[in-house]
Formats: sequence, C-alpha cells, structure tokens
Amino acid sequence: MPGTESQKALDLLKEKFPAASADGASARVVVRTPAHEKISDAQPKKNVATLAADLSKAPQVVATSDPFTTGAVSKDGTSAHTIVTYKVAALKISDDAHNALKKAADDARANGLVVEMGGDAVPADARHGAGSERATGPRNR
Repeated sequence: MPGTESQKALDLLKEKFPAASADGASARVVVRTPAHEKISDAQPKKNVATLAADLSKAPQVVATSDPFTTGAVSKDGTSAHTIVTYKVAALKISDDAHNALKKAADDARANGLVVEMGGDAVPADARHGAGSERATGPRNR
C-alpha cells in the first residue's frame, strides 16, 4: 500500500539495491567475542570486517551491512550483527551460496568469534550457531 512504512522500506531497498527483490532472502549473522571483549577492539573488529567482506562476496548476495556504520552493535559492546541480503528467494539460494555462508561463519569462528545465524537464507543445519561450540570449547573438554 502506498505510503506505508513497509512500502517506503521496499522503495528504499529498490533505490539503494536495484538487484535485490522484495522476495529476496536474508540472513542475520550475529557475532560476539567469547571473552566478552569489546567487538570494536582492534582484532575483533578486523575479524568482523573480514566476515562481512566474505559474506558480501558470496554467490547471489546483493548487500551485507556493516554493523559499525549501521549501529548494529550491542549496548555493552560485546556483540554485533550484520544482515546479508540475497537477490533470490530462500528456496532459490544455490548450494554454493549456502556453502559460502557456512564457510564465512566457520572462518570467523576459527578467528575467535562466536557466530550465530538466523533468517530464511540460512540452511537449517547452520541456524543459531550450529557448531559454535568449537569456538568456545566448553563441550569439547
């Protein structure tokens, strides 16, 4: 409906990201530091930037938000999230795109971040930090 907030959001999305479609899938990738360091400290911030860059290069991705410029950092400064927007609907996301999403999350975990994912673009086996115990280790002792 013209004039509604949702229509304004769709219009803005179309203006800023013309390759995105209204039915494009999205993933929310939440990251935090395991030792409750500040996510904006030099090394965690670098790791978040690497994650965002990896996500933005994945197949079928139109845009990836930067949590530091969008204000998507928690009040206590220990976590942040990025939104990954795809140009296709969730059911049309390719295996290569799913694998790239999982690999980016796994690489961020290997760099010391705790990573959890949700959204219609995230395969069921990768939702909500599947495998994130590897990053924190408590169950592997």
